[in-house]
Amino acid sequence: MGYDNHYNVIFVTQLPVPLKWAPAQRLQTFCRYLLKEGFNVHIIGVLKLKVTYSPRIRIVIEESLIKQDANISKCSETPISLYFITRNSYINSIINTILAFIQAIYLIIKKPDIIIVSVPPANLILASFLASQIIKAVYVVDIRDPVEEILLHYSRNSQIYTALAKILRKLNYAIYRKADAVIVVTEGIKEILKNNRINAITIPNGADIKIFRPVHKEKTQRDDLILVFSGVAKGYYDLRPFIVALRKLNDAGYKIKLLIVGDIEEDLEKFVKRVNASEYVNYLGYYSPEELASKVFSNCDIGVIPRINDPILDYAIPAKFYEYVTSGLPIFALSRKESALAKIILNYDIGWVCEYKDIECIIKTLKEIYQNRTLIGKKRKNALAIRYQFDRNTQARLLVKIIKALINFKHKLKHRRENHY
Repeated sequence: MGYDNHYNVIFVTQLPVPLKWAPAQRLQTFCRYLLKEGFNVHIIGVLKLKVTYSPRIRIVIEESLIKQDANISKCSETPISLYFITRNSYINSIINTILAFIQAIYLIIKKPDIIIVSVPPANLILASFLASQIIKAVYVVDIRDPVEEILLHYSRNSQIYTALAKILRKLNYAIYRKADAVIVVTEGIKEILKNNRINAITIPNGADIKIFRPVHKEKTQRDDLILVFSGVAKGYYDLRPFIVALRKLNDAGYKIKLLIVGDIEEDLEKFVKRVNASEYVNYLGYYSPEELASKVFSNCDIGVIPRINDPILDYAIPAKFYEYVTSGLPIFALSRKESALAKIILNYDIGWVCEYKDIECIIKTLKEIYQNRTLIGKKRKNALAIRYQFDRNTQARLLVKIIKALINFKHKLKHRRENHY
């Protein structure tokens, strides 16, 4: 490993590049600050291959919604390997663990000083760790979701799948214990790892407060109430309870709209049409972070986070939470009251929380907000009072400090060994 002023850092992910959404914002903010400090930084990702079964079996390459020059990235992003998607997540895991060794070979050839692995997906842990040992690089794992626990949780109905999930969990956790540093986005994940004898440092997602900020402009007086969802409207984000509630409220004469920005499943589009909600549920497609903040959030009243009712997700505070708060948007979440998300919303009094699928709670809450708009102003004021706590740039500076400390430690350790011999 070289010890000059220009250390080489490679972020490794099994997400398709160019990156998008929360991973893009997190990694590119880290990249920007590492570049400012004189590091050479590069991101390597994958091309996603998806097996489709209708009308016939075929393999397609999924393209990212954004282009490399979409003013999101400061670090170059290169697809080095492939990522395979089928209906069976366990077959996916085995295949993608093997494919990760293509990235490992790239790392061995390039010999970076620091390897930062972005999880999930987590199939690259073994290959990237072995590469770091061969080239003696600083090895850091950045964990956004505890995928090992989630996989084990959803495998509980199958003995075979449970056994496979336990093997992956045991292997990855053994590597996390040997990593130079493990970084997590929430205290909940930190606690999960601590219970498994893994020490971690919390660097929350946060939001770039230079981009996500309250926009002061004249608003015309309007009767309607506008909600917004930003991100991937599928998986554990289920908008259907909100859509059903909106249909009932609009049928009763309330003027409430929902804007969806980002990725949307075809099934959700069909659901909107089936319940005759197309008039007040609008899909806007993809917006860059700058456009999202200035053109969408600035014209909305409330940001929504519709999460399914599964305790395995109680640890999570999604990136959209920070983007809503720093933009001055109160939050309406569907979440378990025991979850970290519900607690932070209620503790800071920055929004409302209903249990997942509690349509009556959603309707009652939206009626109250619609009839008393001062509630929005109160929650907005509380959100703006804490926005600086969630500055992603501050979190990125913490990562730089950690990387520098690890380099200095390895440098001193190397000289100590050289002097010993």
